[in-house]
Amino acid sequence: MRNLIQIVFKCLLVCLLFSWCVMLMSNETKNQMRSDLLKLLIGYQVNQEILLPVHGQVEEVQEEPYRIYLYNTHQSEEYIDGVSIYEVTSLFAQMLRSEGFEVVFETADFHEVLSAQNKKYSQLYTISRAYLEQALIEHGPFDLIIDVHRDSASRSVSVVEHEGIEYARLMFVIGEKSENASKVREMSQTYSDKMNQVLSGIMREPFTRQSEYNQGVAEKMLLLEVGSDQNTSSEALRSLKILVEFLKREGLSFDDF
Repeated sequence: MRNLIQIVFKCLLVCLLFSWCVMLMSNETKNQMRSDLLKLLIGYQVNQEILLPVHGQVEEVQEEPYRIYLYNTHQSEEYIDGVSIYEVTSLFAQMLRSEGFEVVFETADFHEVLSAQNKKYSQLYTISRAYLEQALIEHGPFDLIIDVHRDSASRSVSVVEHEGIEYARLMFVIGEKSENASKVREMSQTYSDKMNQVLSGIMREPFTRQSEYNQGVAEKMLLLEVGSDQNTSSEALRSLKILVEFLKREGLSFDDF
């Protein structure tokens, strides 16, 4: 009987000491102990406030990102500060990626290929077409393809001011000789109208020329002029940032065209 009393007394003493130690523990330590105890007792993982079965899986349903191919037929076009359209487009690609778009940006040196093949500057569209077709084979399909250029126009035509900040005006160009001309025209007009609702005057009216501009290669293809030789690269990037934010916010479905 005496031994039994001693055992009970020791058990009570251990419980008191344990309770006292728990009181001194931080909340983080207590939570860890609770987590470990739950794992031992019921075989569950603890993820913050949610108990997840050890063998269970939590699936996150995500929409497939829009896939965009960017390239510059005229990679050497420069802004007034000496920055090329190729460099600006590279930053444009980074902006799109940061917003969840999947982007393939063409980095091949078209001028080097042009020189190696002993072709003229006017034949650059032949070079860019070859790389566009190869990109479609290796990385396609794409939801949108954009050939990004820098226009030549006076500053009065190529800049718009909003709240004291100057932006390079953007413009889509339609190749009338392309078999997809009507589709490209519809896309260009829709994008222009909606972008002007975001920032009035940022888009010039789409311009149609008697050319093809490789727009027969794919239906969802645009030729985008980003400002002119009288704009700075900073003004061009401000406008492209507006375009990226617009595409993300509006959720404009490329399937509409």
